[in-house]
Amino acid sequence: MATKKPLVQYGGQIDELHAGDLISGDVTGFTGTNNNASPITIGQPVYKNSTTSQVDLADATDDTKNCIGLVGEASIAASATGYIQTGESLTMADWTIIIGSTNLTPGADYYLDTTAGKLTATAPSTSGNITQLVGKAVSATELLLTIRERILLA
Repeated sequence: MATKKPLVQYGGQIDELHAGDLISGDVTGFTGTNNNASPITIGQPVYKNSTTSQVDLADATDDTKNCIGLVGEASIAASATGYIQTGESLTMADWTIIIGSTNLTPGADYYLDTTAGKLTATAPSTSGNITQLVGKAVSATELLLTIRERILLA
């Protein structure tokens, strides 16, 4: 009998479990390889190449670059492997690189931005972009990841 890989959900999309990814009671992340020419840093939203475990900076201008998680460690160098967080909370003392200001607004929803690797409290509304809820701020430093399916704007 052939060995089959289990199906899992990555950022709202069904895919086969990739090498290095684990299944446990609550799956909150996976290991991905940085496919960007530059390092990607903690908190930056990423999308996953559909055929590999490579990740790159997500943005809301392209329906194929939707967010599947946030970088969950200090930095992942180009071509290096690191942790991509897909659930639970991500806490950072300074969110400037991700949202343009030091602190999150408690209670605010954060969406994938049209700028690669960024989040915004204002959902994109331009035709052809996507709207994708990524999380809700539970404090000035903590974002509860609630990554939702993307919506293509007409």
